[in-house]
Amino acid sequence: MADKGKGKESDPISFDGGSDSDDDFFVSKRKPTVREITPPRSSSPPTRAHSNSDSEEDASPGSKRKKKKVRRAAPKKPTLDLPAWTRHGSNEHKKSGSRSRSRKGSSQIRGSTEERAETIVIDDSDDEPGPSTSKAPKKSVRKRVQLTPPPEMSEQKKAEIERLVREHISEKFSEQASVEDQASSPEKDKDVERVHITIRMQAPPEKKESAAPAAIKEYQKARTLILSRTGPIATGITILSERIQKRPEDIILVYNDNRVYPRSTPAQLGILDKADMTGYEKEYWLKLEADKRRALEEDLSFTADNTPGDQNDADDDVLPLDPTPSLSNGNGNTTQSSAPSSLPPTQTQADLIRFKISSSFGEERMKGPRTLKLSAVIKFYLKKIGKSVDEVDRWYIMFDGEKLDKGMRIQDTEVEDGDMLEVGCK
Repeated sequence: MADKGKGKESDPISFDGGSDSDDDFFVSKRKPTVREITPPRSSSPPTRAHSNSDSEEDASPGSKRKKKKVRRAAPKKPTLDLPAWTRHGSNEHKKSGSRSRSRKGSSQIRGSTEERAETIVIDDSDDEPGPSTSKAPKKSVRKRVQLTPPPEMSEQKKAEIERLVREHISEKFSEQASVEDQASSPEKDKDVERVHITIRMQAPPEKKESAAPAAIKEYQKARTLILSRTGPIATGITILSERIQKRPEDIILVYNDNRVYPRSTPAQLGILDKADMTGYEKEYWLKLEADKRRALEEDLSFTADNTPGDQNDADDDVLPLDPTPSLSNGNGNTTQSSAPSSLPPTQTQADLIRFKISSSFGEERMKGPRTLKLSAVIKFYLKKIGKSVDEVDRWYIMFDGEKLDKGMRIQDTEVEDGDMLEVGCK
């Protein structure tokens, strides 16, 4: 009975596609499916890769989210060979670390975990380019340039150059001397007296034979020096040595046939205004003096003491200023040394020199010719103090604290009248 009167039932809400009425608002419709499209690019940080846990959650049936597609890195572009000024050195990289890091971070591809193959940084600094990460040509290495040495000059060419230099130096010093003489003030001239000394060098015979005539003429020409009247002659010797390219100690000056020592002054030599001197090289001058002594010894005969048993030797021709020094011998008798009372007629008082000899045995005043050897002086002194002459080899002689060669003549030393000589036994 329940089914009684039942037929085909109709839906309470009917859907008629062909009708357009107000009832369509209440008809249920299925929501259309919307597919996700690629979201637009944004300034969000690059998407990091999902971990395995996220993958599992996405794979779970309860998760309705879909995996976002990870964009692949763009293919690498071929590197470009940029000029050297676009690269920066390691020092500049340290200075602009933050800037390079920021640029390096911006070089990453958005949405990718990879980094570009190279980073290009343009720097306006003036520093030299250093090594960069890109393939760049190696820095060139500076090399030292070696020049070929000049060829050797011949001896003739060297001699010619030396001659020209000497002429130039000689002219230069002569001009300076004349300028100094003209520019000196009257007040200065009043304070310091000046003398003009003209020196002419004498060349040795062997040098005259080997050297050119022009060189000999230049060497022996007159040179005028302006010196202080109270100053030492050593100043003039130094100037002369520079002009002739010789050492000062190798130059000997002679004035009135007497040697001029460096410590002497023009006033001591009696020079008032002008004087002429002769210059010699020391070796040549010693040779000339030896020849003079040899000729003198051949022409003159010197006598020794009148003591019996003594030999007649020119070296013993020494005259004491005080002929009466008494020395006591072993017998208690006093002995008096005798000497010649007169000199040969050719020997003048100018050839004599007076000096003193001192030792631990006493002091003696003596005089004798300048040509005497120092060994003869020692022999005479040994006789004065009663010692044997045979001991002369054991004794030495000193002047100004310097030992002298016993074979030298008195005139070869710097001993002058009134000087003191010291003797001693080894």
